[in-house]
Amino acid sequence: MDPKFKAVSSEFRRFLIGFLYVYGPMFESDIRGNVKISSSALAYHLKILVEAGFLRNEFVGREGKKFSKYHITEEGVKFLDFLGAKKELERLTRKTAR
Repeated sequence: MDPKFKAVSSEFRRFLIGFLYVYGPMFESDIRGNVKISSSALAYHLKILVEAGFLRNEFVGREGKKFSKYHITEEGVKFLDFLGAKKELERLTRKTAR
């Protein structure tokens, strides 16, 4: 199966793309603090999204260790735009920022 189709076949993975679009780059532990999922399950979903090009991770030093920080890519933003979700997420974000 094409990595992009596999990545977007999961509702949770589609949610993660939108979540990072709205809230910006995050460490895996910060994502897990906002969504109730085991660390192994989250790592699995993030790996699939990175392999498909919707997210990228960078290794950042934090507290003397290296951790993965996840960012949405341009490909991820294009996917949200294709779904029509980008405008809705922006609208919701502006509404909650008031």
